[in-house]
Amino acid sequence: MADLIATSDLKTHLQIATATATWDTVLAALATEASKAIEVYCDREFTDTAARVEYYDGNGYHVLTPKHHPIISVASIYDDPSREWDASTLIAAADYYIDAVNGSRRIVLVGYGGQGVFTQSRGNIQLTYRSGYAANVFPVDLVLAARSLGAFYFNRRKSEGRTSESMGGLSISHAQDWPADVKDILRRYRNQEYS
Repeated sequence: MADLIATSDLKTHLQIATATATWDTVLAALATEASKAIEVYCDREFTDTAARVEYYDGNGYHVLTPKHHPIISVASIYDDPSREWDASTLIAAADYYIDAVNGSRRIVLVGYGGQGVFTQSRGNIQLTYRSGYAANVFPVDLVLAARSLGAFYFNRRKSEGRTSESMGGLSISHAQDWPADVKDILRRYRNQEYS
């Protein structure tokens, strides 16, 4: 997994001078931690990966929405209720396309089996594909969310575990949950459901 942000991005966001190396180790760890936390929260990987194999239930419908996106390429799709994955159950590349209009999130069948739908069965779809963004070419709003989350982690490092404290007659509350703007951005990337 590549980090969604670099240490230098986090330094800039926190307005720490580039030449100041005091926090570099901490910021590098926080960049990685924020990136990992975002992937866990969104239930997906964002970096371009080697081909992965996943299995899905056929839904009697013409669309398959894999867990990871954007879809870069599809190596193979099998629709086999007996789960033997032989050549006769391989769906020809001409019988589907990657739906780029919807952010390359879906595979759409067009004419497979004369009906253009996946066979309705459990675990009968085997998909081998590549997905993700090229390293350092992540969407701007996703990078912003990672920067904001990394800064949030950095700024709360001295108040970890405390919800509030009093100082000289003042009461200070410490945020425990991620900032709302980070969650708002990540909601667009989060896997809600896939079929």
